[in-house]
Amino acid sequence: RARTLFEGVVGSTMSSTGFVTFYSHEATTVAACAQLTHKPNALEVFVAPEPRDILWDNANVHKDERRGREIIVNVALGVGVIFWSIPLAAIQAFAKAEQIALIPGFEWVLHFDGGNLKAFINGYLPVVALLVLISALPFVFQSLAISYA
Repeated sequence: RARTLFEGVVGSTMSSTGFVTFYSHEATTVAACAQLTHKPNALEVFVAPEPRDILWDNANVHKDERRGREIIVNVALGVGVIFWSIPLAAIQAFAKAEQIALIPGFEWVLHFDGGNLKAFINGYLPVVALLVLISALPFVFQSLAISYA
């Protein structure tokens, strides 16, 4: 009774995740494919990722909670994919020399060096802006993995 009360307040001290280390690929394959219990779907067996790829703080998360977190992450990623076109369109629309010239004090950009700066900006600014946007994606994915995986 005290253990049930403790787990109700603090959370379960047991994990639904276990790891077994094998020293050969054959043993790993046999264990991953073998029927380990007579109850169907009692155990989920699969080959684990490399230990350096595991977020060990999340290893103790119950499988039902993990499924809920996976749904949240998948919905967030789906929404992100759908709305990805908004920043892309904004980059294409505003990363032009003409848009920079609309900023007070930057009118000279259009006529500097006979228009060569304008061509340079129109050629490279959208690419650089897109690279900056894409370089932010690993940080977004890492924070999703740490928070919800």
